[in-house]
Order: sequence, then structure tokens, then C-alpha cells
Amino acid sequence: MRSTTQFLLKSSFLCLCVAWAGQPLTAGQFYKWVDKDGNTVYSSNPPPGDTQSKIVKTPGHVDNAGAVKAMQDEIKRANTQFEADQKQAKEEQKAKDDLALQQENCRRAQTRVASYSIPRGRIIQADGSQTRPDEQTRLKMLAEAQKSVEKWCNGQTE
Repeated sequence: MRSTTQFLLKSSFLCLCVAWAGQPLTAGQFYKWVDKDGNTVYSSNPPPGDTQSKIVKTPGHVDNAGAVKAMQDEIKRANTQFEADQKQAKEEQKAKDDLALQQENCRRAQTRVASYSIPRGRIIQADGSQTRPDEQTRLKMLAEAQKSVEKWCNGQTE
């Protein structure tokens, strides 16, 4: 999705550059007037003094304002689409990260329930040591682990 948007941005920019580069060649005004000797003069510069002149459009004369406006609109649309794609990608990544975190927490909670369900079983502590909790502590920890399963697993069981 990203490469398509980048292609649109690059091609729009290229077309806009071509339109701007061609503008001085086609959008210039030409003047037509008759000089003091009666000769008809065509020039890209206005006539000297108060000489009456006419602006002449050449066959290659093109009004690029419409093309430039269309290009600007296309660039704006492409930028808007690119931003929307970026936002959607971030939201999808966040949803994946959240799901992975939930699944990991569910797995850990289920492991704790299994560990605390064994009477007189040994429990591995965070530092790697093993302990055998008394029955009251084991039941309390089992209840907490079951609450964690309810919180993180939402009906998911392995």
C-alpha cells in the first residue's frame, strides 16, 4: 500500500515539475504592433512608448493554471490517502501488539493456575528459586491466578 502511495506522490510531483518547466515556453505573451515605418512587429516584449499593441496568443499557448490546479489537487489527495494509510497501519500494528500482549498474559496466568493447582507442589519464584507455600497461601495465590485468567483469557483456553 505504501509503495503505491509513494509512486503517486512521485509521479504527481514529476508531472507538476514538467508543467512548471514548460510554462515559460508556452504561457508567455506576444505583442503585435505596427512600427513607425509601417512594419508589423511581433515581440515578447511590449512595444516602446505609447504605441498601441495587441496581445497575440500563439498556437502553442496553453493556460497551465487548470493543469497546475488539477496537479495540486491530486497531490493533496495522494497526501491525504498516504496519511490515512499510515494511520490505519499504526492502528493495525497496535491491535496486533495488544493481542500478543493479551495472549502472553493469558498463557502466564494459565501456567500459574496449573502451578498453584497442585497441592504441596513447588512454586518457581521470579528469581528462579523454588518454594513450597503453605495451603492457605497456595489457595490465595490460586484464586488470584484464576482472576488473571478471567481477565486476560476472555474465554480463550488452550
